[in-house]
Amino acid sequence: MKSILFIHNSAQLGGGSNALVDIVASLDRRIYHPVILLARKGPIADLFRARGIKTYVKRFSILPCYDYVRMTLSFNSAIRLFKFFALLPYTFWTVIRLLKAEQIDLVYI
Repeated sequence: MKSILFIHNSAQLGGGSNALVDIVASLDRRIYHPVILLARKGPIADLFRARGIKTYVKRFSILPCYDYVRMTLSFNSAIRLFKFFALLPYTFWTVIRLLKAEQIDLVYI
């Protein structure tokens, strides 16, 4: 059996989260063992747990998404970048520990 770690930054249902639910639901559970790592608690974590899928909620660094707005240098964006870099070592070790503990074969981000 192959273990797959799915890392997702949203806790809400919609868009990419719904696609992730569909992907995980379509896996043959006799061949693949899905493990989910989420950055926040929310409806998607409850949905995965209700389906018997091992789900971890650990805070990890996420860069802010500026796809729809023009990024400007402001105090707020500087704080977000600082948080990202401050959490980066914690994120790294969290994922490494999870890879070892769950004997992960493939990571899907």
